[in-house]
Amino acid sequence: MGWGVGKTLDVGVQSVNAMRRASMLAAEEAKAVNAARIANNVETDFSFVPQFDNRLQQLQYKWQGIKPENRPALINSLADASAGSWVQNYQDALNAKYPGLNAHFVDKHAPDIPLRPNLEQRAINGAHPRTGAVGPHSHAEKSSQFLDWMSMRDALDVATTREMRGLPKYNAANPNQKTVFGKFSDASGRGFVPDPSASNNPIFFPKLNKWQINFDRQFDVPFTGYPID
Repeated sequence: MGWGVGKTLDVGVQSVNAMRRASMLAAEEAKAVNAARIANNVETDFSFVPQFDNRLQQLQYKWQGIKPENRPALINSLADASAGSWVQNYQDALNAKYPGLNAHFVDKHAPDIPLRPNLEQRAINGAHPRTGAVGPHSHAEKSSQFLDWMSMRDALDVATTREMRGLPKYNAANPNQKTVFGKFSDASGRGFVPDPSASNNPIFFPKLNKWQINFDRQFDVPFTGYPID
């Protein structure tokens, strides 16, 4: 039985998912800007959209009346939503191009997964953090997630561009391990570690700034990535 909090993506509908995400992102942007305009007592009727000569005029109209101190948070939320779309599209593209890869960094380690019970339960009995499903061979294991989509995207970008930057493809101490380890200056994740002495009460790490991206041995592309302690 699952929790009903989400389900893994159907690889056969990537294009539909992409269109839905684009529509959702546009809706979230309009909602965020509209909310900010309401908070600042600015006219919020979006039914009339004037014609603009250029992109600058369009942006000036959309952001008019929003207080400067409120803009950074709004811009950051939109940037994070854009990063989330990028990460989801990247996972979809990998699974479409490499059948059998089962890339799952979004499905198991994304910031939109509820901390409790979803993420915690995986460290208790190995339940899938999105569906709650427990397989016949499931067992308690480390369970972590990125704090935001931008951190997740940046970790994937750093891990997959090493050769372009003149570095070895992997940096694991074991040359046979296809893994890239990295570290952010600030906390970029959180997670749980099973506690052998209290199986139903895993140890919680609220701030994790290290991460690892694992590459598939056959296809040589990322299939998972998560914060580590």
